[in-house]
Amino acid sequence: MKKSLFIGLAIYMGVFLAGTAFGQTTYATISGTVHNCDYGSNPQNLVAMVLANGQYMFSNNPVGEFSLHVPLDSNGEITLQVFAAGFTPFRKVFTPEEASDVDVTLLRCLQPEICSQGASVVFLNNLICGSTHFTATATVCGVSIDSETGEWSDCISVTPGSCNVSVYADAGNCGELELSGTIVFQADCLTVLVFGFIDDEIDVGVSEICPGDCSTDPDEVFNIVSSSYGASFKIETAGGIEGEGFTLSRIKMQSR
Repeated sequence: MKKSLFIGLAIYMGVFLAGTAFGQTTYATISGTVHNCDYGSNPQNLVAMVLANGQYMFSNNPVGEFSLHVPLDSNGEITLQVFAAGFTPFRKVFTPEEASDVDVTLLRCLQPEICSQGASVVFLNNLICGSTHFTATATVCGVSIDSETGEWSDCISVTPGSCNVSVYADAGNCGELELSGTIVFQADCLTVLVFGFIDDEIDVGVSEICPGDCSTDPDEVFNIVSSSYGASFKIETAGGIEGEGFTLSRIKMQSR
């Protein structure tokens, strides 16, 4: 009776425990959708080979969707890998709690010889509204990273290629700020995004350090490139604010 109750509870929680002679192997289901990043707000679902902890399937029934019941690794995690012709491979580690409704975005492979290498991205909100710090969010090909004024975001890895990037911030008395654009991420490079002033206009500076990755110290990168950012796209502000009331938390950037 106790065994049946235990198994029933495990199934209810989405995790199935299969007993073995030497212990237990824990299973979990990982599911989600595979699509491209080429069509802005209208991505297209893709048929791809989906591999997770030794189990695999094709995301073709229906197109783009997958669901695999897999054993967890020794760390209690799932390593998801996705492959599609003409796109850079996807690889990410998930906990069982993160494994439902996974959004897999594949980028077109611009340089096939380097598609197995990753690109890294870090983001800095360099703006202050009056004396008030605020959080800005950069969404890079579906992955969101936050930066409190003057503080670097987490560094993330993306697949090389062209991808949509958007930045949003609620700056309190200075209003809401929104922008979007497209950036090409290079393999084996760290792309640095800085939300601040360029030539007295609020903008996002984009620069690359090659070779570079998430082990590179962002402060060293900022000191090297902060005087030579190129403007990537102009900001659109809500309510016609046009940058009034903002100051910088760090060094002022100049366009090339």
